[in-house]
Amino acid sequence: MNRKLSKWKARTFQSMLEYKLKWLELDVKYVNPRSSSKISPLCSGSMASYEGRLTKCEKCGLTMDRDIVAVLNLQMWGIGSL
Repeated sequence: MNRKLSKWKARTFQSMLEYKLKWLELDVKYVNPRSSSKISPLCSGSMASYEGRLTKCEKCGLTMDRDIVAVLNLQMWGIGSL
């Protein structure tokens, strides 16, 4: 299944997701993913590389995987939280 999903074009997946969300009467909101893993989700401080995939906030000291940081930021930006 992963091979099938990885061969999909991003636009194909996006259009299918839009269709399903509109069918469920849910809003579609696009968020710019730029720098989403470089900003702390807690204090909006700068995240720097720490060890491997970990990043650490210079302001609050939060240490977390960069993918999780990006997901949290995108989720907050999507719902309108700062």
